[in-house]
Amino acid sequence: DDDDDDDDDDDDDDPPPRPPCKFWLNQGVCHKGAACKYAHADDRGGRARAWIEARRARRRALAAEAGDPHGSDAVSKGKRAERFAEWLVRTFGVDALNAGDGVLDVAGGRGDVSFELYNRRGVKCTLVEPRARKLSKSQRKFLKNRPPSLGAGDADAPLCAQVRAEFEPATWDRYANVSVIVGMHPDQATEAIADFALRRDVPFAVVPCCVFPRLFPRRVAVAVDAEEEEEDGEEEDGTPTVADEGAAHEAAGRSEEGRRRVSKQRTTEVTERRQLVEYLVNKTRGKMAFLDFEGANQVVYSTTPPSANERP
Repeated sequence: DDDDDDDDDDDDDDPPPRPPCKFWLNQGVCHKGAACKYAHADDRGGRARAWIEARRARRRALAAEAGDPHGSDAVSKGKRAERFAEWLVRTFGVDALNAGDGVLDVAGGRGDVSFELYNRRGVKCTLVEPRARKLSKSQRKFLKNRPPSLGAGDADAPLCAQVRAEFEPATWDRYANVSVIVGMHPDQATEAIADFALRRDVPFAVVPCCVFPRLFPRRVAVAVDAEEEEEDGEEEDGTPTVADEGAAHEAAGRSEEGRRRVSKQRTTEVTERRQLVEYLVNKTRGKMAFLDFEGANQVVYSTTPPSANERP
């Protein structure tokens, strides 16, 4: 019996299993080799599927906690351009999108959103992206078999116009007649889209992804601490005091003991995507909605010029 107890003790001392190496799971190789602190499992395919599903479940739970209503109905990231284009047409309307020079798609990468708007939905569009666009196999097949009456493209211009340049304020005059400015995960150009919308007073829709806090250290979000009760008081000249004036504001009335409830606000650096979304909503007086695809799917937008929006 004592030997059995000893065996049980030995089992308790076993180290916990190492989490899988995502490079090994995704690519079958890891440049760190044996020095990698994560596990390189023999059953790479099975472990990869289990790891991906666990990560998806964790992200869905976090999204639901943040208010995302789509849950397991959300489609994969590969369809995000399609779903964003569908949402733009449904939210703004084709006529509004086609006004003037049409939609300005900033930092559009390989041009997926522009393709969905211009080729599949007949919406005028200009892609602003320094890199050459890259069509997928399905997009090339669509262009080859597309009926002439479908989409805004024609034989001479099968793709929308592209400006291969950075989206900088010095170049904004060339886009003076756009209908709506949009961006799907535009990285460093995210706030520039909001700034353009404010300066030119045009509707917009941007789906933030990466935050880049080191590049944009001046972005701040407002954090509200738990409400506290402060004693009423008076200064020497009889003026009522306010605790932490400028950082606190009076909330709901006074209590029976003559105390008042205040909530203290403080600013904090924007380092997370949820903070960036809130920052953009506050800056533009816009709205926020969840799109129905996995990953970074919060869109900050305004269907009217920002000057017409009220402060939240």
